[in-house]
Formats: sequence, structure tokens, C-alpha cells
Amino acid sequence: MHLKKRIPALVALTAVIFSSVAHAGEITISSDKLEIKGDLRLRHQTNEETAKSNRDRQRMRLRMALNYAVNSMLAVKTQFATGGSEQTSTNQTLDSLSKPKGIFLDQAYLEIKPLPGDHKDTLTVSGGRMKNPLWQTYSSDLVWDSDLNPEGLGENVKLSLLGAGRFFVNALQWVVNEKKTVAHSASLAGNRPQHVFSTQAGVILPAPMDSRFTLAGSIHDWVNETDRAFGDGVTGTTNSNAADKLTNDFRVIHIDAEWFTTLPGLDLPLSIQGAFVKNTAHRDNLFANNDKRDTGHQVGAILGNASNPNTWEIAYFNKSVDQDAVISDAADSDFPATNREGNIFWVAYAPWKNQQFKVKVFQTAIIEGAEKDINTLQLDWQVKF
Repeated sequence: MHLKKRIPALVALTAVIFSSVAHAGEITISSDKLEIKGDLRLRHQTNEETAKSNRDRQRMRLRMALNYAVNSMLAVKTQFATGGSEQTSTNQTLDSLSKPKGIFLDQAYLEIKPLPGDHKDTLTVSGGRMKNPLWQTYSSDLVWDSDLNPEGLGENVKLSLLGAGRFFVNALQWVVNEKKTVAHSASLAGNRPQHVFSTQAGVILPAPMDSRFTLAGSIHDWVNETDRAFGDGVTGTTNSNAADKLTNDFRVIHIDAEWFTTLPGLDLPLSIQGAFVKNTAHRDNLFANNDKRDTGHQVGAILGNASNPNTWEIAYFNKSVDQDAVISDAADSDFPATNREGNIFWVAYAPWKNQQFKVKVFQTAIIEGAEKDINTLQLDWQVKF
């Protein structure tokens, strides 16, 4: 079915969902309650890998969100996107003799804000296939790819610090892989459901020169992760594994920080960011003198913001992530997973409203093992609508 034929069907389906969650009566879809937005990105990507020929790909990404405010406390949020084969990417490669590309359900969740009036944003509860409820910066992709939409429940609490900043607590209960078991026995080992329980606490504090400082600490506790590879048998993991099963447990301590300011006299935003992780559940490595491979970091800065017409930005980040510091299949898919270190650069420019051109480069090398450099060039044109 062509996209033009699918859109009315998707709108109709969304309307049915809206009607099922109303307090009572029928819902009339009105423009002041329905938000429709999206973006289309075209990309040329070149990958250079040691001892391999270059790989050149033309890719595209289409996303369309339909969000509806049922009432003052309840909203239904949905997003449809290309992709579908990876949990960390909505890109589609242009190939297969122009075979039609699929549109998939990228997000579908309820967002509830049960407190009234001025306290509306104090508590938010989300359920379904949702946008990651944890606070993140660009450096957070050390742990979470920005395209990863967890399925389960999320909670957000925001509290004022007597006008001197804000305190927040976020939580995520993520259903990773459901496996039905009927009894407890040794024969069922490796067939248990997998979950992630994340808890995050942080503060946002005002700082001199009209700037702000944000610091957040998280614990991401994976349950039954060694029963099988992440995502029901995905074999692309770069974590330690054997027979399609992870060989290490994961309880990741994750620290994120950002200092944001506007440079005086230049009217240029500056964001200095950093992230650090340590897998506290890592088992001793049986090789290399029991040297654990369980930490990672990403630090860097973004100068400018290519959003309004005739604006630009430049960025640089240094990244290093040990083989079992994080679950590789949940982390940034553009950086070649774990057991790798390298540099990330980009330059972006917005010539017109809602359009951006970006050149981005990844230069990476393996941390342990035979030499295997992987360098990536991305040329993007993104249009928002």
C-alpha cells in the first residue's frame, strides 16, 4: 500500500485509540488538540574499514508523529517511521531495485499528568512504546541510541529547589524480551524474560553568566540478560558472548553532566557535556590477567545551534567504551558499538527555516584485539514539517 493510502488509515486507527481512552463519550478530532509533525532526512554514508573495501550507501529516514490531547491530564502520542529491522535505527537504505519501503510503529504510548494546575508538570507517567523518559544529552548515546524507544513504563518527577534550580527523578521499567515459562526447573534456564530497571536522579542549577549546570546519576539494572543476546537473539552484539548469549551481567552506573551557556557578545550557545559509565556487575575476565573491561566515557562540546535560518554549529566528542561497559545493542548505532575508542566531529548549517545540512565524521579504533579501524562519513539533509 502506498504512503498516500496509508496515512488516512493511520489517522483513522489513531482516532479509534483516542476514543478508547477517553473518560466518557465520543471524541471529536479537532486541530487545536491534534498535533501532526515529522521530518525527512536524506543521507549519503561512506564506511571505511581496515582490510575491507569502502561501503557507500544512500539512505533515508521518514518520521511522522500524531499526538492528541484527550483532556488536560491525558495525551496519546504516536509516531510512525521507516526502518523496522533495528531497534536503534529508522534509516532505510536505497536499494533492491526501488522496492517500496515499510512504515512501522515507532512510538505509541499514553502520557498521563495527573496533578492539576500549576503542578501539572510535576509528575508524568508514560506507558507503551515510548520516547526514552530518562534525561539525556548527546554524550548519553554512550548508553542509549537516540532512536531507541523502550517498551514498558516510565515516570518523571520535577521539583523546584526554592527558585534556585530544579531536582528531578526519572525511572524506566523496560520489557526487553518476553519469554513465557510455565514452571521452575533447570531445563528452563535461558528462557526467562528480560527486563531493564533504570532509576535516575539529578539537579539543574543556575550558574554565572546566565548559564546552567545539569548533573544526573543513573543505575541501569539488566535482568536475565545472560539468557540470550539482547533483543531476542540479535547476533550483532560486540559484548562478550558465546552461543548467542551474553557472558557478562550488566548493572551500569551512569553519570551525565552538561554545562550550558551563551557566549557573551557572540550570542552563540555552548554546551559542554560528559558521560561516564561503569558496569558494576561485570564478571572477572578469564583472560588478560582478569583485567575487567567495564568502563567508558564520552566528553565534548557543541558550539552554536543550527536551527533558525542562517545559524550553524560545530561539535567535537572523544569516546571510549570497553567491551562490556554497556549493552552494545542499545547504544549509539553510528559509533561501531563497544570495545572501541575514537573521535566524533560535525559541522551543521541551517540556510532556511526547518532545514539543516550536516557533515559528520566518526574516526574509531579497536581497544583490544587485532587492528580494525572503522571510519564513517555522513552527509545529511534534513527537512522538518
